[in-house]
Amino acid sequence: MKKLLLLAIFVFALAGTAIAAPYLDIITLPSPRLMNTLLETQVFNFDLNTDVLTPGDIGPADTITSATLGISFTDNEPDNPNRPLRTMEWAIVLADLNPYAFEVNTGLWTANVYSQIVNDHRLLVSVTKGVGDFILNGAQVSGGYTPVVPGTPVVPEPASMMLLGMGILGLIGLKRKA
Repeated sequence: MKKLLLLAIFVFALAGTAIAAPYLDIITLPSPRLMNTLLETQVFNFDLNTDVLTPGDIGPADTITSATLGISFTDNEPDNPNRPLRTMEWAIVLADLNPYAFEVNTGLWTANVYSQIVNDHRLLVSVTKGVGDFILNGAQVSGGYTPVVPGTPVVPEPASMMLLGMGILGLIGLKRKA
């Protein structure tokens, strides 16, 4: 009986886990781009089905479980609180028409873009200069996905494992009753 109970606990533990693989797609500009003209725009087109990703190779049938957009900026001058309009830089990012506006700082700006990429595995990103000037280095999309193994039927694995665990617990209950 202890063995059946341990097996049920193990099956329930497996039910909450899924095999997820990481992916990363990076678009680096040939040289850093100084964005200093009003409404100057740089476009990045991510197609995770056709890109060679490092790591990960996503197919059209695979399920994306998370997606983060990262854009690499360099703020080429420090902010001056006494002259904010001259030293603050603002960028406008459209990720599949979802807008983000923020002050540019040196480093990687990130946003969760799961809802924009989950259905078609594509993401069109445009970075537009708002106020000030800054340097744009590149963009990346990273996250996790669940690969579909060719030839295997698509089965909701956590539900199957839960059903098996419930059956084992039912057998334990029947054995106790008898």
